[in-house]
Amino acid sequence: PPPSFPPFLLRLLNSAMAPPTSVNFSAEEKAEIREIFNNFDADKNGHIDAKEVRDVLIGLGEKDVPGFRVRELIEEVDTNKNGTIEFEEFLYIVAQCRSGKSSGFGTVVQKAGNINIMGGTSSASADGTAHSYSEEEKLAFVDWINYSLKDDADLKSLLPISEKGDALFKACSNGILLCKLINDAVPETVDERAINKKASHPVQISENNTLMLNSARSIGCNVINIDAQDVMAGTPHLILGLIWQIVKIGLFARINLANVPGLARLLE
Repeated sequence: PPPSFPPFLLRLLNSAMAPPTSVNFSAEEKAEIREIFNNFDADKNGHIDAKEVRDVLIGLGEKDVPGFRVRELIEEVDTNKNGTIEFEEFLYIVAQCRSGKSSGFGTVVQKAGNINIMGGTSSASADGTAHSYSEEEKLAFVDWINYSLKDDADLKSLLPISEKGDALFKACSNGILLCKLINDAVPETVDERAINKKASHPVQISENNTLMLNSARSIGCNVINIDAQDVMAGTPHLILGLIWQIVKIGLFARINLANVPGLARLLE
């Protein structure tokens, strides 16, 4: 029988479907985040507009900040589509940053506020920002991958993945396992003939990861802030963020009348 569905994975899926306002922070965390928000909100009118985003980017060392880029950053997180960023939307950005799933404006927030998370396992990126992840999250994904891909002949040397240390990130580093996970989520997305299944040279591994990232993008994953070198390096928060997206897409794809006949009752 399959392993019991990881409670943490269920919470991840629930958070993906919930509106930004449902993100939970302690009062102390909200106060700290409010300070960062206020640093963006220069005129203190309760929201962040295009000019304020541009000023922050310039303050971070950006010399040329075209208007279209600022608009794109805002549109990415502006859930109510009013052209500005409110505090509740800002909270959601922080939650995405902390889970390793941020992009665009989230990266700006991280640089400006150096947002970190406590209570997990931390690693430092090249720019000096600390990124953390939950051990429970990692274990949930290890359990899911070991079950879902256990019969794949090409992964016999990798599976089962150990729950200890950074075994998951090392297993993902050559791109093969993640290509297989993408095909498990959305069958036939990756042409397996294109995978270097015995990749040992860095060029071959890089090709695998480029293929994997392009395939992940094609099924709807956000891969803006991750490249082949990040995967080869086994960067924990980026790999976990990518796995989270792939697993979510795969699980949602399985919610249909064939797999869940009870859905028909919703129409009664």
